Parts: sequence; structure tokens; C-alpha cells
Amino acid sequence: MRRGWRRFTKLCIAGACRRLVLDLAQEQSTLVIAIAIEEASAKIRKGGVVDEEEDYALPHWAGVIPLSLEPREAVPDPRLAADIDVPAYVEGWIRSFASRP
Repeated sequence: MRRGWRRFTKLCIAGACRRLVLDLAQEQSTLVIAIAIEEASAKIRKGGVVDEEEDYALPHWAGVIPLSLEPREAVPDPRLAADIDVPAYVEGWIRSFASRP
């Protein structure tokens, strides 16, 4: 179990594994699974809709739903001791998103 959890957190936040502490209850209540993806597809483009001309005559909505996922400032647990700062690896991970296009 720990090996799967550590591999997952390593992928998400570099440096987190060294500080990760799972007690027995957390470990037993957390399931990490791996699923092989044999086939996937995505439609990704910059700009607006590009449909066939005849499709515009159809009574169907066409458009784009913009999505984004970006971290903001870390919010500590209210019960966390006041002298515990946000770890450098968390701040670095947040900053790494600011430099992305």
C-alpha cells in the first residue's frame, strides 16, 4: 500500500514522499489503484469551433467550454500549529504553474 501511495504522491508533488506520514487508519482507508489505459482520445485546439459548413445548418449548439486548473495560495489546516510553514516543495509546485503558458 505505501509503495503505491508514495508513487502517486511522487508524481503529483515532488518531495512530498519524504514528509508523508500515514498512520495505520489512513493507510487502511486509502486505496490506490493503477488502471492501464489502452486507448484514449481528446479533442484539443486553440481558437473557436471548426465545423463542416453543412453542420451550421443543424439545430445543435456549437461552442467551446474553456477549462482550467491552477493552484492558488496554499491554505493551512486551521488546527495546524502556527509555527509550521508551508513546505518548500508545496510552494515550488504552486509557483511551477505560474510559469506555464
